[in-house]
Amino acid sequence: MKMRRIKVKETIDRRALGALRLVDNATKTPVGRAMTVFADGLKFFPNRSHLYVISHARGLESHLTAFESPPDASNPNEPDIGSQKFNVTIRDPLGKYLTRSLQLSLPLNPDREEDDHIFKPIQVPLFSSPTCDLNPNWSIIRASVFDLADINIENPTPVQGALLRISNASDEIIAGGMSDKRGEAVIIVPGIPVSDFAREEDPELDDEDLGSDNEDDLASGSVVEMETPVKLTVVVATNAPWPVDPEKLKQNIEDLQKHFRSEMDAELINELDLKLKTGKTQSIRLFIDLTQD
Repeated sequence: MKMRRIKVKETIDRRALGALRLVDNATKTPVGRAMTVFADGLKFFPNRSHLYVISHARGLESHLTAFESPPDASNPNEPDIGSQKFNVTIRDPLGKYLTRSLQLSLPLNPDREEDDHIFKPIQVPLFSSPTCDLNPNWSIIRASVFDLADINIENPTPVQGALLRISNASDEIIAGGMSDKRGEAVIIVPGIPVSDFAREEDPELDDEDLGSDNEDDLASGSVVEMETPVKLTVVVATNAPWPVDPEKLKQNIEDLQKHFRSEMDAELINELDLKLKTGKTQSIRLFIDLTQD
């Protein structure tokens, strides 16, 4: 008697509770290599899309077996959406990005109509460390951040976790950086214009001339190397533990933005005027007033 072979298919079902997408704060592109992501009460696993998927959360075990619909929210034993807080730490094994913290509020909303729904990865920006790789076309600011109280001593106390924000003439934030444990920060500003073609004023040239193909009409100006004016501001939570959560700083800017002095300023200021050029690096020293309420 001939036995018929039976194929047995084993299905493995696993429900995710959310996912993190790590992005470079300067370029806004996903970080495509392995980072160390951990939190007490959470488990993560990286997938091929460079997402860090939450596969387990303490207190949310019932969510892992609920596939067709989330657990009944009316059940008093089930936590409300966003009621469980977990502190996540993200560390770069190569040290090219600064270690940062992040607070996750779980469970996420199962409703796709909401902005914080479970199917939308949480975007987490990572700030570059002073030892990161740099593109020669970027505009770079290297900042050393110290306590204003030590401005007159040889070795001032460094300020860690200072969020340095760069805004343009329209007050739009275009870049940022954060100081490490040594008070050192690098701010990367991509996309600064390289040059401008300035046309000399000629009363005999009209709009029709500008639309012509005559090279003599169009080439009457000179090439000018562009300088882009920007402003730098500083946000610090005094005595905040390391690593810092940049999102908490951004949420409390009005309370945490500090006055400071640069080496060129005799008085306290709340913003520093700078000019950026493509491919240029400038270094500044900042002394932060940490006595502000």
